[in-house]
Amino acid sequence: MRMTIIYPRLHTIGGSSKLIVEAAIELASRGHVIQLICGKCHPYWHKKLRGNMDIFVEELGVRFDNPISWLMSLELSRKLSMMIDASSQVIIASGFPAWVASSMIPRDGKIIVSYLQDAPPVLHDRDAWDKLPMYLRIFYKSMSRLYGEVDREALISSDLIITNSLLSAKLNSRAYGIEHNRIKVVYPGIDIKKFDRGMSASNILQKRKRDIIFLPNGASPWRRPEIVLKAIQSLKNVLAIFTGASTLELRRVAQLAKKLDIEEKVICLPQLLEPEMKYMYSIASVVVSIAYRESFGLTALEALVMGVPVIISQTSGVSEILQHGVHALHVNPNDHAQLASHIEDLLTNSQLAEKIVRNGRLKVLNVFTIQNFVNSLIEEIISFKK
Repeated sequence: MRMTIIYPRLHTIGGSSKLIVEAAIELASRGHVIQLICGKCHPYWHKKLRGNMDIFVEELGVRFDNPISWLMSLELSRKLSMMIDASSQVIIASGFPAWVASSMIPRDGKIIVSYLQDAPPVLHDRDAWDKLPMYLRIFYKSMSRLYGEVDREALISSDLIITNSLLSAKLNSRAYGIEHNRIKVVYPGIDIKKFDRGMSASNILQKRKRDIIFLPNGASPWRRPEIVLKAIQSLKNVLAIFTGASTLELRRVAQLAKKLDIEEKVICLPQLLEPEMKYMYSIASVVVSIAYRESFGLTALEALVMGVPVIISQTSGVSEILQHGVHALHVNPNDHAQLASHIEDLLTNSQLAEKIVRNGRLKVLNVFTIQNFVNSLIEEIISFKK
Protein backbone atom coordinates (compact mmCIF):
# COMPACT_ATOMS: atom_id res chain seq x y z
CA MET A 1 0.00 0.00 0.00
CA ARG A 2 1.22 3.50 -0.83
CA MET A 3 0.69 5.94 2.03
CA THR A 4 1.36 9.64 2.55
CA ILE A 5 1.95 11.00 6.05
CA ILE A 6 1.71 14.78 6.46
CA TYR A 7 3.26 16.13 9.64
CA PRO A 8 4.27 19.80 9.30
CA ARG A 9 6.38 20.03 12.49
CA LEU A 10 9.02 17.38 11.89
CA HIS A 11 11.68 19.99 12.65
CA THR A 12 11.11 19.17 16.33
CA ILE A 13 12.47 16.14 18.18
CA GLY A 14 9.68 15.74 20.71
CA GLY A 15 7.36 12.81 21.30
CA SER A 16 4.88 13.64 18.52
CA SER A 17 7.62 13.75 15.88
CA LYS A 18 9.16 10.59 17.28
CA LEU A 19 5.86 8.73 17.02
CA ILE A 20 5.40 9.81 13.39
CA VAL A 21 8.92 8.73 12.40
CA GLU A 22 8.75 5.39 14.21
CA ALA A 23 5.31 4.67 12.73
CA ALA A 24 6.66 5.41 9.24
CA ILE A 25 9.60 3.06 9.81
CA GLU A 26 7.33 0.29 11.13
CA LEU A 27 4.89 0.70 8.22
CA ALA A 28 7.76 0.55 5.71
CA SER A 29 9.10 -2.61 7.38
CA ARG A 30 5.77 -4.26 6.50
CA GLY A 31 6.07 -3.51 2.81
CA HIS A 32 4.19 -0.22 2.61
CA VAL A 33 5.69 2.65 0.62
CA ILE A 34 5.66 5.86 2.67
CA GLN A 35 5.80 9.46 1.52
CA LEU A 36 6.56 11.64 4.54
CA ILE A 37 5.72 15.33 3.96
CA CYS A 38 6.81 18.01 6.42
CA GLY A 39 7.72 21.68 6.69
CA LYS A 40 11.34 20.95 7.56
CA CYS A 41 12.87 17.72 8.80
CA HIS A 42 15.19 17.77 11.79
CA PRO A 43 18.68 16.45 10.88
CA TYR A 44 18.29 13.70 13.48
CA TRP A 45 15.21 12.31 11.71
CA HIS A 46 16.95 12.65 8.35
CA LYS A 47 19.78 10.51 9.67
CA LYS A 48 17.37 8.00 11.15
CA LEU A 49 15.38 7.65 7.92
CA ARG A 50 18.37 7.71 5.56
CA GLY A 51 18.84 4.43 3.73
CA ASN A 52 15.23 3.28 4.08
CA MET A 53 14.28 2.71 0.44
CA ASP A 54 10.55 2.68 1.16
CA ILE A 55 10.34 6.07 2.92
CA PHE A 56 10.55 9.28 0.90
CA VAL A 57 10.91 12.49 2.92
CA GLU A 58 9.73 15.66 1.17
CA GLU A 59 10.19 19.08 2.78
CA LEU A 60 8.29 22.26 2.00
CA GLY A 61 11.22 24.26 3.36
CA VAL A 62 9.26 26.14 6.02
CA ARG A 63 9.32 25.67 9.77
CA PHE A 64 5.82 25.64 11.21
CA ASP A 65 6.75 27.29 14.48
CA ASN A 66 6.59 31.04 14.01
CA PRO A 67 3.98 33.80 13.56
CA ILE A 68 4.67 34.13 9.82
CA SER A 69 3.99 30.46 9.13
CA TRP A 70 0.78 30.71 11.17
CA LEU A 71 -0.38 33.75 9.21
CA MET A 72 0.38 31.94 5.93
CA SER A 73 -1.38 28.71 6.99
CA LEU A 74 -3.82 28.55 4.05
CA GLU A 75 -1.17 29.24 1.44
CA LEU A 76 1.19 26.71 3.04
CA SER A 77 -1.66 24.18 3.17
CA ARG A 78 -2.12 24.53 -0.59
CA LYS A 79 1.60 23.97 -1.13
CA LEU A 80 1.56 20.89 1.10
CA SER A 81 -1.44 19.51 -0.80
CA MET A 82 0.42 19.86 -4.11
CA MET A 83 3.21 17.65 -2.73
CA ILE A 84 0.91 14.67 -2.05
CA ASP A 85 1.67 11.68 -4.29
CA ALA A 86 -1.35 11.15 -6.54
CA SER A 87 -0.84 7.38 -6.33
CA SER A 88 -1.14 7.28 -2.52
CA GLN A 89 -4.10 5.22 -1.36
CA VAL A 90 -4.09 6.47 2.23
CA ILE A 91 -3.32 10.00 3.49
CA ILE A 92 -2.56 10.35 7.21
CA ALA A 93 -2.61 13.99 8.30
CA SER A 94 -1.45 14.94 11.78
CA GLY A 95 -1.59 18.46 13.18
CA PHE A 96 -2.79 21.79 11.82
CA PRO A 97 -2.65 22.55 8.91
CA ALA A 98 -2.04 18.98 7.72
CA TRP A 99 -5.71 18.00 7.49
CA VAL A 100 -6.46 21.31 5.77
CA ALA A 101 -3.93 20.26 3.12
CA SER A 102 -5.42 16.76 2.81
CA SER A 103 -8.91 18.23 2.37
CA MET A 104 -7.75 20.15 -0.72
CA ILE A 105 -6.91 17.17 -2.92
CA PRO A 106 -9.26 15.14 -5.19
CA ARG A 107 -10.35 12.03 -3.29
CA ASP A 108 -10.20 9.54 -6.20
CA GLY A 109 -10.83 6.67 -3.78
CA LYS A 110 -8.19 7.81 -1.31
CA ILE A 111 -8.80 7.33 2.42
CA ILE A 112 -8.14 10.52 4.37
CA VAL A 113 -7.15 9.88 8.00
CA SER A 114 -6.79 12.72 10.49
CA TYR A 115 -4.67 11.74 13.48
CA LEU A 116 -5.16 14.04 16.47
CA GLN A 117 -2.21 14.15 18.86
CA ASP A 118 -3.51 17.09 20.91
CA ALA A 119 -6.39 17.40 23.39
CA PRO A 120 -7.59 19.49 21.63
CA PRO A 121 -5.33 21.39 19.18
CA VAL A 122 -4.37 24.81 20.44
CA LEU A 123 -6.66 26.59 17.97
CA HIS A 124 -9.64 25.25 19.91
CA ASP A 125 -8.27 24.80 23.44
CA ARG A 126 -10.05 27.75 25.05
CA ASP A 127 -9.82 26.25 28.54
CA ALA A 128 -6.02 26.06 28.33
CA TRP A 129 -5.40 29.52 26.87
CA ASP A 130 -5.82 31.12 30.29
CA LYS A 131 -3.00 28.93 31.65
CA LEU A 132 -0.54 30.44 29.16
CA PRO A 133 1.54 33.62 29.36
CA MET A 134 -0.35 36.67 28.05
CA TYR A 135 1.54 36.94 24.75
CA LEU A 136 0.69 33.32 23.84
CA ARG A 137 -2.90 33.77 24.98
CA ILE A 138 -3.40 36.74 22.66
CA PHE A 139 -1.64 35.02 19.76
CA TYR A 140 -3.63 31.76 19.86
CA LYS A 141 -6.94 33.57 20.29
CA SER A 142 -6.14 35.62 17.18
CA MET A 143 -5.16 32.52 15.17
CA SER A 144 -8.33 30.78 16.28
CA ARG A 145 -10.44 33.61 14.92
CA LEU A 146 -8.57 33.40 11.61
CA TYR A 147 -8.41 29.64 11.10
CA GLY A 148 -10.59 27.86 13.64
CA GLU A 149 -13.54 27.29 11.30
CA VAL A 150 -11.32 26.27 8.35
CA ASP A 151 -9.57 23.78 10.60
CA ARG A 152 -12.88 22.38 11.88
CA GLU A 153 -14.37 21.91 8.41
CA ALA A 154 -11.22 20.18 7.15
CA LEU A 155 -11.13 17.76 10.06
CA ILE A 156 -14.82 16.89 9.77
CA SER A 157 -14.36 16.12 6.06
CA SER A 158 -11.87 13.31 6.89
CA ASP A 159 -12.92 9.72 6.30
CA LEU A 160 -11.37 8.57 9.57
CA ILE A 161 -10.59 10.59 12.70
CA ILE A 162 -8.21 8.84 15.10
CA THR A 163 -6.76 10.07 18.37
CA ASN A 164 -4.52 8.74 21.12
CA SER A 165 -6.69 8.60 24.27
CA LEU A 166 -10.24 8.68 25.56
CA LEU A 167 -9.48 12.11 27.04
CA SER A 168 -8.44 13.42 23.65
CA ALA A 169 -11.53 11.89 22.00
CA LYS A 170 -13.82 13.57 24.52
CA LEU A 171 -12.20 17.00 24.33
CA ASN A 172 -11.85 17.00 20.54
CA SER A 173 -15.44 15.86 20.11
CA ARG A 174 -16.54 18.89 22.12
CA ALA A 175 -14.10 21.34 20.50
CA TYR A 176 -14.91 20.36 16.91
CA GLY A 177 -18.59 19.56 17.36
CA ILE A 178 -18.08 15.97 16.19
CA GLU A 179 -20.10 13.01 17.40
CA HIS A 180 -17.98 11.12 19.91
CA ASN A 181 -18.35 7.79 18.11
CA ARG A 182 -16.74 9.26 14.97
CA ILE A 183 -13.40 9.50 16.79
CA LYS A 184 -11.51 6.23 17.12
CA VAL A 185 -8.97 5.76 19.91
CA VAL A 186 -5.64 4.12 19.11
CA TYR A 187 -3.16 4.30 21.98
CA PRO A 188 0.40 5.07 20.85
CA GLY A 189 3.49 3.07 21.73
CA ILE A 190 7.27 3.25 21.80
CA ASP A 191 10.09 1.40 20.10
CA ILE A 192 11.21 -0.72 23.04
CA LYS A 193 14.33 -1.93 21.19
CA LYS A 194 15.90 1.46 21.91
CA PHE A 195 15.64 1.12 25.66
CA ASP A 196 17.64 -1.20 27.86
CA ARG A 197 16.43 -1.73 31.38
CA GLY A 198 18.01 0.86 33.63
CA MET A 199 19.19 0.42 37.19
CA SER A 200 16.42 -0.26 39.67
CA ALA A 201 15.16 2.72 41.65
CA SER A 202 16.65 1.46 44.90
CA ASN A 203 20.12 1.05 43.36
CA ILE A 204 20.00 4.55 41.93
CA LEU A 205 19.13 6.00 45.30
CA GLN A 206 22.08 4.28 46.94
CA LYS A 207 24.60 5.76 44.50
CA ARG A 208 23.86 9.47 44.55
CA LYS A 209 24.04 12.35 47.02
CA ARG A 210 21.42 14.38 45.18
CA ASP A 211 18.41 12.80 43.50
CA ILE A 212 17.71 13.89 39.95
CA ILE A 213 14.13 14.79 39.08
CA PHE A 214 13.92 14.73 35.29
CA LEU A 215 11.23 16.80 33.53
CA PRO A 216 11.28 16.12 29.75
CA ASN A 217 9.95 19.21 27.98
CA GLY A 218 9.14 20.44 31.48
CA ALA A 219 9.95 24.05 30.58
CA SER A 220 6.88 24.25 28.35
CA PRO A 221 4.20 26.51 29.85
CA TRP A 222 1.70 23.71 29.22
CA ARG A 223 3.59 21.53 31.73
CA ARG A 224 3.21 23.78 34.76
CA PRO A 225 6.88 24.53 35.54
CA GLU A 226 5.77 27.04 38.19
CA ILE A 227 4.01 24.22 40.09
CA VAL A 228 7.03 21.93 39.79
CA LEU A 229 9.41 24.62 41.04
CA LYS A 230 7.27 25.25 44.12
CA ALA A 231 7.39 21.51 44.84
CA ILE A 232 11.18 21.43 44.37
CA GLN A 233 11.50 24.37 46.77
CA SER A 234 10.26 22.21 49.64
CA LEU A 235 12.48 19.18 48.87
CA LYS A 236 16.02 18.55 50.10
CA ASN A 237 18.95 17.06 48.20
CA VAL A 238 17.29 17.14 44.78
CA LEU A 239 18.30 18.48 41.37
CA ALA A 240 15.51 19.22 38.88
CA ILE A 241 16.51 19.03 35.21
CA PHE A 242 14.11 20.74 32.80
CA THR A 243 14.29 20.51 29.03
CA GLY A 244 12.54 22.91 26.67
CA ALA A 245 11.93 23.58 23.01
CA SER A 246 12.78 27.30 23.11
CA THR A 247 15.23 29.66 24.77
CA LEU A 248 12.28 31.73 25.97
CA GLU A 249 10.77 28.76 27.83
CA LEU A 250 14.10 27.92 29.48
CA ARG A 251 14.74 31.54 30.45
CA ARG A 252 11.30 31.73 32.08
CA VAL A 253 12.02 28.64 34.20
CA ALA A 254 15.41 30.02 35.23
CA GLN A 255 13.79 33.33 36.24
CA LEU A 256 11.13 31.54 38.28
CA ALA A 257 13.81 29.44 40.00
CA LYS A 258 15.75 32.60 40.88
CA LYS A 259 12.62 34.23 42.24
CA LEU A 260 12.05 31.21 44.50
CA ASP A 261 15.75 31.23 45.50
CA ILE A 262 16.34 27.67 44.25
CA GLU A 263 18.75 28.28 41.34
CA GLU A 264 21.15 25.68 42.76
CA LYS A 265 18.41 23.04 42.51
CA VAL A 266 17.54 23.66 38.83
CA ILE A 267 19.24 22.98 35.51
CA CYS A 268 17.68 23.97 32.16
CA LEU A 269 18.64 22.18 28.94
CA PRO A 270 17.44 22.43 25.33
CA GLN A 271 15.46 19.59 23.80
CA LEU A 272 17.49 16.38 23.84
CA LEU A 273 18.09 13.79 21.14
CA GLU A 274 17.13 10.18 21.79
CA PRO A 275 20.58 9.02 23.02
CA GLU A 276 20.70 12.01 25.39
CA MET A 277 17.17 11.24 26.63
CA LYS A 278 18.20 7.67 27.28
CA TYR A 279 21.14 8.86 29.35
CA MET A 280 18.94 11.22 31.35
CA TYR A 281 16.50 8.40 32.12
CA SER A 282 19.41 6.26 33.27
CA ILE A 283 20.55 8.80 35.89
CA ALA A 284 17.11 10.01 37.01
CA SER A 285 15.50 8.96 40.28
CA VAL A 286 12.04 10.12 39.21
CA VAL A 287 10.52 11.36 35.95
CA VAL A 288 7.76 13.95 36.24
CA SER A 289 5.28 14.91 33.52
CA ILE A 290 2.37 17.02 34.77
CA ALA A 291 0.91 18.88 31.83
CA TYR A 292 -2.27 20.80 32.60
CA ARG A 293 -3.83 18.61 29.96
CA GLU A 294 -1.92 16.20 27.71
CA SER A 295 -3.58 13.92 25.19
CA PHE A 296 -1.12 11.13 26.00
CA GLY A 297 2.61 11.45 26.79
CA LEU A 298 5.28 8.98 25.65
CA THR A 299 7.95 9.99 28.18
CA ALA A 300 6.22 8.06 30.97
CA LEU A 301 6.38 4.87 28.88
CA GLU A 302 10.05 5.40 28.01
CA ALA A 303 10.98 6.09 31.63
CA LEU A 304 9.27 2.93 32.89
CA VAL A 305 11.05 0.77 30.32
CA MET A 306 14.31 2.32 31.50
CA GLY A 307 13.47 1.43 35.10
CA VAL A 308 12.50 4.87 36.42
CA PRO A 309 9.28 5.52 38.41
CA VAL A 310 7.02 8.22 37.02
CA ILE A 311 4.63 10.89 38.28
CA ILE A 312 1.98 11.93 35.76
CA SER A 313 -0.91 14.34 35.66
CA GLN A 314 -4.31 12.93 36.59
CA THR A 315 -5.66 15.00 33.69
CA SER A 316 -3.44 13.35 31.04
CA GLY A 317 -4.37 10.67 28.55
CA VAL A 318 -1.60 8.37 29.76
CA SER A 319 -3.28 8.23 33.19
CA GLU A 320 -5.99 6.12 31.51
CA ILE A 321 -3.57 3.24 31.07
CA LEU A 322 -1.10 3.74 33.93
CA GLN A 323 -3.02 3.13 37.15
CA HIS A 324 -2.29 5.26 40.22
CA GLY A 325 -0.18 3.43 42.78
CA VAL A 326 0.35 0.48 40.41
CA HIS A 327 2.11 1.76 37.27
CA ALA A 328 2.64 5.43 38.21
CA LEU A 329 1.66 8.07 40.73
CA HIS A 330 -1.02 10.55 39.64
CA VAL A 331 -1.03 14.16 40.73
CA ASN A 332 -3.30 17.17 40.43
CA PRO A 333 -1.26 19.43 38.10
CA ASN A 334 -2.27 22.48 40.15
CA ASP A 335 -1.16 21.08 43.53
CA HIS A 336 2.53 21.63 44.27
CA ALA A 337 2.23 20.20 47.79
CA GLN A 338 0.83 16.92 46.47
CA LEU A 339 3.58 16.76 43.84
CA ALA A 340 6.27 17.32 46.48
CA SER A 341 4.73 14.58 48.62
CA HIS A 342 4.68 12.10 45.72
CA ILE A 343 8.30 12.84 44.82
CA GLU A 344 9.29 12.33 48.45
CA ASP A 345 7.37 9.03 48.54
CA LEU A 346 9.28 7.66 45.54
CA LEU A 347 12.64 8.88 46.84
CA THR A 348 12.23 7.39 50.31
CA ASN A 349 10.14 4.28 49.68
CA SER A 350 12.16 1.91 47.51
CA GLN A 351 9.46 -0.77 47.65
CA LEU A 352 6.89 1.62 46.16
CA ALA A 353 9.32 2.82 43.48
CA GLU A 354 10.28 -0.73 42.49
CA LYS A 355 6.64 -1.85 42.43
CA ILE A 356 5.72 0.98 40.04
CA VAL A 357 8.68 0.25 37.77
CA ARG A 358 8.04 -3.50 37.76
CA ASN A 359 4.33 -3.22 36.97
CA GLY A 360 4.63 -0.26 34.62
CA ARG A 361 7.49 -1.71 32.61
CA LEU A 362 5.67 -5.00 32.12
CA LYS A 363 2.54 -3.21 30.90
CA VAL A 364 4.46 -1.09 28.40
CA LEU A 365 6.41 -4.05 27.03
CA ASN A 366 3.27 -6.13 26.59
CA VAL A 367 0.86 -3.52 25.25
CA PHE A 368 2.23 -0.09 24.36
CA THR A 369 4.76 -0.77 21.62
CA ILE A 370 5.10 0.90 18.24
CA GLN A 371 4.22 -2.43 16.64
CA ASN A 372 0.89 -2.59 18.46
CA PHE A 373 0.19 1.03 17.57
CA VAL A 374 0.71 0.36 13.86
CA ASN A 375 -1.33 -2.87 14.07
CA SER A 376 -4.28 -0.93 15.45
CA LEU A 377 -3.85 1.89 12.93
CA ILE A 378 -3.92 -0.53 10.01
CA GLU A 379 -6.91 -2.36 11.49
CA GLU A 380 -8.89 0.89 11.59
CA ILE A 381 -8.00 1.67 7.96
CA ILE A 382 -8.89 -1.84 6.77
CA SER A 383 -12.17 -1.75 8.70
CA PHE A 384 -13.09 1.52 6.99
CA LYS A 385 -12.31 0.09 3.54
CA LYS A 386 -14.70 -2.78 4.19
